[in-house]
Amino acid sequence: MDAGFTELLPGALARGALTALVIGVLLLSAQRFGRGAAGLLAGLPTVTGPAMLWLALDRGEAFAAAAAVGAVAAGIACAVFALGYGLASRRHGPLAALGIALLASALPLPWLALPEWSILLWLVLTSSVCLACQGALGVVVQVEREAPRPPLPPPAPTAPQPAARPGRGWLTTAVVSGLVSALAAALAGTVGPFWAGMLTSPPLLAAAVALELHRRPGGRGDALGFLHGYAAGLLGRGLFVAAFGLLLLPAGAAAALTAALALSLLAGWLSGVSLVRRPTPVVAGSEGKA
Repeated sequence: MDAGFTELLPGALARGALTALVIGVLLLSAQRFGRGAAGLLAGLPTVTGPAMLWLALDRGEAFAAAAAVGAVAAGIACAVFALGYGLASRRHGPLAALGIALLASALPLPWLALPEWSILLWLVLTSSVCLACQGALGVVVQVEREAPRPPLPPPAPTAPQPAARPGRGWLTTAVVSGLVSALAAALAGTVGPFWAGMLTSPPLLAAAVALELHRRPGGRGDALGFLHGYAAGLLGRGLFVAAFGLLLLPAGAAAALTAALALSLLAGWLSGVSLVRRPTPVVAGSEGKA
C-alpha cells in the first residue's frame, strides 16, 4: 500500500459520502419511472464519473487519462454480471444468482489488462459486449413476460401488514456507490492506472439493487427489468469514460467532463428511452429461495 494512503483516506471517504448522497437522490427520483429507468441510470456514469474526476484531482490528469482505459474495459465485467444474474435467476434464488453472476463477471478480469489496446479499441469491444448482453437480457425479459402462469389460489385472510419502508434498497445502492468512489481514490496509487480505472466501475451497484429487488415477493421481474436497463446504460458509461480520457489532457477537466456527460446522456437516451416509457412489469410468483 502506498505511503500516501493514510493521508488520502479522509478525503476519499468525504468524496465517497458526497457521491453516495448524489446517487441516492438520483435513484430515489428514478423510482417513479420504473425499474428499467433506474437500471439505466445506474448503468450511466453516475458512479464512474465522480470517481474519475476524483482521480484527476488527486493523481493528476495524466493518471486519470490512463485510468480511463481500465474504466472502459470494466464495462465488459459489468455486462457479463447483468446477463449472468438474469440467466441464473431463472433457476436459483437471489443469493445463488448473485454468487453465480459475480463469478461470471470475474472470469474475464485476468485477460482484460493483457492487450495494450487504445481506449477506442476497448470502447468498440466493450460496446459490442454490452449490446449483446442487453439483447440477451431483452429476450429473457420477454420470455418471462409471456410465460404462462398457473392460477393463483385465493388469498388467505391475513392481519394488516406494516407498510414497507421506502428507499431501503436505494440507500444500500447509494452507500455502495460511495464506497466504490472512496476505494478507487484511496487505492489508485497502489494498483496503478488501469486497475484504478477498473475500480471506478465494478458491478457492485447493480449487485446491491438486483439483490434487493429479487428478494421481494415476485421480485425477479423487477430485477430483470433493472438489469436490462443497466445493460443499456453501460453504453453511455463507456462513451463517457472514453471521451473523458481522450479530452482530459488536451482540453482540461472541465471541458472533458462537459463533453463526456453530453455524449453519455445522449447515448443513454437513445438506448433506453423505451425503458422509461414502458417499465417492465413484475413477473409474479417467480422469486426463488436462496
